[in-house]
Amino acid sequence: MKDYILTLLATITLSALCAYISPKEWAKYIKLICGLVITVSLIMPVTRLIKTDWKLRAESESNDTAEYKDLYKSLVLEELEKRISEDVSQRIKNEFGQDIKAQVSLDVNDNNEIERVKEIKITGGRINNAAKERLYEVYGAKVTE
Repeated sequence: MKDYILTLLATITLSALCAYISPKEWAKYIKLICGLVITVSLIMPVTRLIKTDWKLRAESESNDTAEYKDLYKSLVLEELEKRISEDVSQRIKNEFGQDIKAQVSLDVNDNNEIERVKEIKITGGRINNAAKERLYEVYGAKVTE
């Protein structure tokens, strides 16, 4: 606040000095320029407040965006694991005639891309070695029961 008052006083003093020193034929131009400078000096604190408010809003929105990205990532990962689990169960039923339930764990990188199927957990029955080998061939993951 102290800086604001000093800046305003200095601006008004310089404007008055310019108006006093300047020739009469330039008086209206000098008054116009000095008036603009004083107006800008008066408005500066308001623009700083607005700028600060916008920065706070932008930071708040970026925090919200990060939270939404994390939520979205977890929801997508959950849905992918569910769909791949259903695919595993359907594949074993179609190829080997066994009715089982599968639960899949995925590895996802920082770009939300699936790197690999980490593990396939079989429940609701036992599968033979040929089925385990087929799952390893298709998904590249170890199969546990």
